[in-house]
Amino acid sequence: MEQVKIILVETQTDRLLFIRWFLCLKHVSCLSFLTVGSSVFPAGAGNKLGWAFGLGLERLAMVLYSIPDIRLFWSQDERFLKQFRVQDIHQPICFQPLSKYPPLHNDISFWLPDDGFTENDFYELVRSVGGDLVEKVSLVDDFTHPKTGRRSHCYRIVYRHMERTLTQQEVAVVHGQSNRTPESELGVQGRY
Repeated sequence: MEQVKIILVETQTDRLLFIRWFLCLKHVSCLSFLTVGSSVFPAGAGNKLGWAFGLGLERLAMVLYSIPDIRLFWSQDERFLKQFRVQDIHQPICFQPLSKYPPLHNDISFWLPDDGFTENDFYELVRSVGGDLVEKVSLVDDFTHPKTGRRSHCYRIVYRHMERTLTQQEVAVVHGQSNRTPESELGVQGRY
């Protein structure tokens, strides 16, 4: 659903004209302009009249990407910024909400089996065990023992809840499952 509404607001000194755009049942103020009178040009402007225009590109982007807060555009939060780095300009972008609560980082380390270990299998397994609490899984160390030649991986798992702060005790339960499950399902040997 799309509508455009023009609103004229008059103050004692200025006349403002806003074009409000209603798109997808969300209200966005953009394409606004106003006449500027003597209140802005007090020093010798007399009866002169000026115009000020604003396009509101941030507000259009808010509708396009379903971004709930305009302040995110000035954020230095890497979680927000990386969502808009794409290889192809035509690749669709869907904004993922960010949690304001702090993360908990836990590491898991294990010896790899001699055959058939795939990192993606481990990532999927951790996400199936931790569900929405798992924000990120990343490889932080790939070690090869100098004498035996056995390889070991260490992964950092970032846990974060969208609506509250997690405690280390809550995460310990999920992380314990993330330690045990790969041993039985992927054939790794834990290093804990």
